[in-house]
Amino acid sequence: MTQVALSRIAPGVPAAYAEAVDRYLGSAGVAESSRRIYRISLTTWAWLLAGEQPPAHRRGARPPELQLALLDEPGLAARLATSFMLRSTGADADTLNRELSVFRAAVAWWRVQGWIAADPSRRLSRVPAPPDRTRTRALARAELDAVFHLDVALREKTYWRLLYESAARADEVLTLDVGDLDLRNKRARVVGNGGALEWIHWQSGAADLLPRLLRGRQAGPVFLTDRRAPSRTPALDVCPITGRARLSYRRAAELFTEATRTLDSTGAGWTLHQLHLGLPKRAARHAKCVHADLTHGAEEGASTPMPLARSSDALVSSLEGYAGPGVDRSDLVLLRRARDQMDREYARPLDVEALARTACMSSGHFSRSFRAAYGETPYSYLMTRRIERAMALLRRGDLSVTEVCFEVGCASLGTFSTRFTELVGESPSAYRARDHSWTEPLPACLARAALRPVRNREAATTAPG
Repeated sequence: MTQVALSRIAPGVPAAYAEAVDRYLGSAGVAESSRRIYRISLTTWAWLLAGEQPPAHRRGARPPELQLALLDEPGLAARLATSFMLRSTGADADTLNRELSVFRAAVAWWRVQGWIAADPSRRLSRVPAPPDRTRTRALARAELDAVFHLDVALREKTYWRLLYESAARADEVLTLDVGDLDLRNKRARVVGNGGALEWIHWQSGAADLLPRLLRGRQAGPVFLTDRRAPSRTPALDVCPITGRARLSYRRAAELFTEATRTLDSTGAGWTLHQLHLGLPKRAARHAKCVHADLTHGAEEGASTPMPLARSSDALVSSLEGYAGPGVDRSDLVLLRRARDQMDREYARPLDVEALARTACMSSGHFSRSFRAAYGETPYSYLMTRRIERAMALLRRGDLSVTEVCFEVGCASLGTFSTRFTELVGESPSAYRARDHSWTEPLPACLARAALRPVRNREAATTAPG
């Protein structure tokens, strides 16, 4: 087992690599649904950093114990490049590239904190994808119909049907607990990347299957593994009745690919990503509905912050036709000051505490007031601004997706890609590859208005014509 000595540690800097990983996952804005995958990836890098290869079967295996100071050693980048090259001979390109993106995001965040100075990933390059990328295409309607007629377990039938009818993300559905479900109204609560609560809705197919899957269970994860959970599994991921663990995305993906091998002409099977690409997007709310809600709310005596939260207006004066005069304008002025700071300094590592100081409020009061005023959390608003800038850089075409991610202030490439896809309707790489020549004749102000990301966390479903 490798142990690297550390001569001096600055106050507040974690000594151990494992502690640095914990603090990154807890403080860098990584979505809760992604933390398990991020932890697995960063644990894999512990072996590579130590000059070893991760074992093929890692259940119960203890990674090397490393000090964070190892990442600043002069010769580490070269040694790490060798270890990564050896690993690439026996691992899938998509897995390697995902692990590399996670590691680079963590390193960038650690450097921003001042915990390390060097970039040990500077000599690492993405592994070229196989020539055949047909498994990234969306499934056709006939193929989706074939999937739903497969003779598979009730769990898989329910999961796939719920994905199709709700158009939710695959990992989003797997994080559902029984208490999140509103079976009577065919909907469930989910937590978005910005921490905001959202609702997903389904139809009669999933409505028929879900009660049969739950069989009276009142608590615990909705989708479970086939065996009892290991003793170290967090209590929130264990069914209190059966003792089984929450189904992971990795296992769900394996089950889908295995089940669809007989449908795929190549025999390789399809992916959950292909299933998601073939799903309809969650439709954005029509402007007339918003107008009616605002009008009715004002007629019922709602104060100005509530209509403000349900519209895209930022100023009280723009809502005078909807709401009465009972508004605390001083709070809105302070919130606008913090909002302007995010518009100007989106690339900086801003957090709620710093923004709350700008608004002269406590963190809790600031977060609640900001969401009431603008309809989204401060984090969600900040990410939307970053995505807006990222779109401009990607249209320019001279930076890679990873470089754009860090340029706009994001520390996690996975969170950046997920948020970008939610708001824009396609991945950053797909957006970068598109022809944007139609925007060149437009004045900058019109181009920004036409291409601005949607703020209500729903991707646009149509491209400019």
